[in-house]
Amino acid sequence: MNNSTRTILAGVVLALLVGALALVIPAAASLLWVTVMAMWLAITAMVLTTLFAVGGRRADGPQALVFPILAWQFLGLHGLLSVVVLLLDAVGVWSMPWAVLLVGHLVILGVFTLLLLAASAGKEEIDQAQTVVREKVTDWRVLMADVAAARDRIPRGNPEAAVALKAVEGIHDALRYSDPMSIPALASIEEELRSAISELAGATGAAQWQSVPRLADRIQSVLKDRNTRVKALK
Repeated sequence: MNNSTRTILAGVVLALLVGALALVIPAAASLLWVTVMAMWLAITAMVLTTLFAVGGRRADGPQALVFPILAWQFLGLHGLLSVVVLLLDAVGVWSMPWAVLLVGHLVILGVFTLLLLAASAGKEEIDQAQTVVREKVTDWRVLMADVAAARDRIPRGNPEAAVALKAVEGIHDALRYSDPMSIPALASIEEELRSAISELAGATGAAQWQSVPRLADRIQSVLKDRNTRVKALK
């Protein structure tokens, strides 16, 4: 259970506890009015708890907007129900039994809670997926940075290093146009790719220009195999 779900459930408990005031206030007062006031406090507690939990952080993305939208809809629905019932009672048209009004409020609270929990579960799934995407993209950028660093170590204008420079630039371009997303089944191939790029970095660092094209061909072969499998398995 994540923190958002815990906070939502805490808001439900708080709302129920505050709403229970309608059952303990002396009967001398208007039970209808007491019920409306008690449930209004409960609604306010629930809405504020929800907004505090997940509704105030723009960094969570558009999926977080569902929480304040639900909260304000919930508040408006309860407000409309309370105002209509009190007006009908004040003009003598119809006096709703307080117990019926209480049940109505509790039903709306239950529906709202279920919607919030469903939205919270969906948001958690989206957040986890976004985390995976960020990690994959970051890992791929690290590989590109390693290749770029290896390329920058190759001197320009050196005839012996010209072939090595062209080969490393080809690797960098191939990585740039490759899909960074993959699946766990390709972990061994991607580890082989990282190992080969590490060897390439070592070769350029040691100025072993003759071995660079061979390593570059190996990297291109592994990368092509990896990209083919990524397309086939998606």
